[in-house]
Amino acid sequence: MLQTILEFCLRLQKRFALLILIFGLVLAVICAPRAIKLLSTIKTDLIHLLPDHYPSVHYTEKIQKTFNRRSSLFLILNSPDAQANLEAMFATKAYLETLPSVQFVETQKRGYDFFDQNKLLLIDLKDLYQIHDRLKDKIQKEKLGGLYIDFSEDDQPEQAVTFDDLIKKFKEEFNEGVRNRYKTNENGTVIVLNIYPKSTDDSLSYFKKFGDEIDRHVQQFDFKKYHPEMTFGYAGAIKTRVDQYDTLISDLKIAGIISLGSILLALYFYFWRFVKGQRKDTLSYYLLPLQRLIPVAAVFVPMLIATLIAFCVCAFFIKQLNVVTSFLFSIIFGMGVDNGIHLMTRYFQDKAIGLSMDEIHRKLITSTSKSIATSVLTTVASFYILIINDFRGFSEFGWIAGNGLIITMICYIIMFPCIILVIDRFGLISVRRAPAGGSHLPKKHQWIPHGKMVFAICVALFVLAIADVANLKFEWNFGNLKMRLAHREQQKTRLRETVGRVNSPAVYLIDNEVQARAVRQVLRERKEANGKDSTIHFFRSWYDMVPLDQEEKMALLQDIDIMLQDDVLNTLKDNEKQLVGDFREAISKTNLIKPEDIPADVVDIFWGDSGQRDVSVAYIMPLPHLDLDNGEHAQNFYDEVHFVGVLKDKFYALSDAMVFAEVLKTLFRDTRIAISLSTLIMILLIGFHYRNFKKTGFVLLTLASGITGMFGVMALLGIKLNFYNMVVIPNMIGMGEDNCVHIMDRYEENHRRSIVEVLRTSGGAAFMASLTTILGFGGMIFTHHPGLVSIGLMAIIGMTACLISSLVLLPLMLQLFLKPREYRITNIEQGMSK
Repeated sequence: MLQTILEFCLRLQKRFALLILIFGLVLAVICAPRAIKLLSTIKTDLIHLLPDHYPSVHYTEKIQKTFNRRSSLFLILNSPDAQANLEAMFATKAYLETLPSVQFVETQKRGYDFFDQNKLLLIDLKDLYQIHDRLKDKIQKEKLGGLYIDFSEDDQPEQAVTFDDLIKKFKEEFNEGVRNRYKTNENGTVIVLNIYPKSTDDSLSYFKKFGDEIDRHVQQFDFKKYHPEMTFGYAGAIKTRVDQYDTLISDLKIAGIISLGSILLALYFYFWRFVKGQRKDTLSYYLLPLQRLIPVAAVFVPMLIATLIAFCVCAFFIKQLNVVTSFLFSIIFGMGVDNGIHLMTRYFQDKAIGLSMDEIHRKLITSTSKSIATSVLTTVASFYILIINDFRGFSEFGWIAGNGLIITMICYIIMFPCIILVIDRFGLISVRRAPAGGSHLPKKHQWIPHGKMVFAICVALFVLAIADVANLKFEWNFGNLKMRLAHREQQKTRLRETVGRVNSPAVYLIDNEVQARAVRQVLRERKEANGKDSTIHFFRSWYDMVPLDQEEKMALLQDIDIMLQDDVLNTLKDNEKQLVGDFREAISKTNLIKPEDIPADVVDIFWGDSGQRDVSVAYIMPLPHLDLDNGEHAQNFYDEVHFVGVLKDKFYALSDAMVFAEVLKTLFRDTRIAISLSTLIMILLIGFHYRNFKKTGFVLLTLASGITGMFGVMALLGIKLNFYNMVVIPNMIGMGEDNCVHIMDRYEENHRRSIVEVLRTSGGAAFMASLTTILGFGGMIFTHHPGLVSIGLMAIIGMTACLISSLVLLPLMLQLFLKPREYRITNIEQGMSK
């Protein structure tokens, strides 16, 4: 059956070579628009790395639809003069609100007056009792001096009681948050305006249009008249998304040009030695460099056609690329061009020894294409196995790369022989002939000298690499993997100064008061159980705005106010006296809260501005200085608050930190699955291809050596694993065996007569195939995205390690343990051991 198909393919290519090429080019032109559209549609948010059925994705979409959430643009003013900043802020607000695209400009903290007046009633009753009891103990201790006896049952050593401890909850939770009506830092040198667009359109094109419009008008505003050193900048989701996309597209262009240019240049110089220069006339001589471009074009054209078809096909199943798959076009190009290198090299080698075009054509289809199919299918299998993973960085990478390589293989097997037939028919290339008498080496040069000693060195290096793998570390700090633009980072730092924390809250969707109270109780119990290890700061819902226990709190506050008037507190330091004054003033302003007292801007915080009153959001605040860009911190926060099951209901905390933690958890789980299944499928396919335990073992040992070497070099250079470059590990299992298959098959085809001869023929093609893959990944190291740079570095190290392993370790194992078929003579064995 297979032979019949191959014979039909041979006849078809020989008869309709030119028509097949024209059909391929037309198909590529048809596919190009859809392929280009997919390549330019990239989502950079982490949530796009999770599948749609995950609660984080589902409820995030629900929040966006229910609460009419819209992104905003932060305009950040900076000068040494706080008063000048305020004046400029008011003037800028009035100026921007005249623009038709601006809904409003927010300069004050939402609910400032309400929270300022009622901050003490919003403290937890338990915390208020703690303030009361600690204050009472302090007064008694000051009055009794050495006669004071602590009757508490706490066995812990006594700690010094300071007034700062007594009002810590007041100061941290509320006083810091409401110390200033405006969004400014402590000394007023930075002030922020929050600009909201009228449209709820969250498309990238609208964000870019809105951001450019605001910037155009702000550039015309004279800030220098308020202060000569006043500057402005931007932050927020609108600018961040546009910056990330623009930078990524710029990186794509740069990486594509670098990868494509370096691959074509490498191919040009590699094929140079096969093309014979002709001196029939001056014109022919000077056209020789152009003639040497023909082999490059022969390899490039099927690859270009395959890439366009592959991304067009994938566009029917995947609507957008994510940050991990965005560079796949250069990776697929680098990997797929391997097929053309092996086919073109085989053509040159067979042509050089005088084979007819019919014989060359038949060998390309029946021999070289068989090895290509084996290596490609094993690589594709390792890619396709990634599809079952939830982590889209794996599943979509596997789907696109797998389809790309399958289509590439088909295009090369169908189209490349047609290109060669056309080239030969029109005499476009003159191939260098092999030396008279053939290129066979003397017996003493057919084997690697000192094989056993070199093999022992390889084993020793392998053992050292295994030992060094223990030093390989994981990069937990996501901040080190984010795309950073210096001018934007400066503005983010200034913005962070105005909010007093380094993180953002997570939210729950709450239907009623009973749910809110139940969730609060569960979180309080978790916080108490975790003690100092807890990541929770406090929980706030709409139903906390009118506390059920506010009358008890009022009585307690009155008692605290009386205690604060005690003469013993006259010994306090000036700053402590100021805090006492603030506390007493806050108590004097505090009255029972009625539902009608709650202002509209506070209502919007919990219910949104869409007018719906069916579901509200409740906020769970992490500790103010808990850096949730750190993966370990994010996972701890996730473990503590992400899921609450109570009253037969399920509540999921939603935030960027929750998404980050879920991506990490999904990644770690799926990596284990992907590596295990990729290894299994590799063993099965290689075993099926060779049907020999020894040969299969040689390929697998070579692959294991290369991957171990990759990890060892990474540990030695201090390159860490991260959730971007983890995708390389299962892929390396598929890519690393390519050279092994070609070298093993050529060794068998040559009847195991000479391993050096195999390296001279297939070794060069294997080197170039790996080099083009390395160059395909190499473009990524010139990007601005640290995560993508890490993918490029890890892949380059991995492919280099696998290349060295396949060109050194595998030939040594074949030489030492897979003896020639035709010779079992002592002198051969002696030559092998030399």
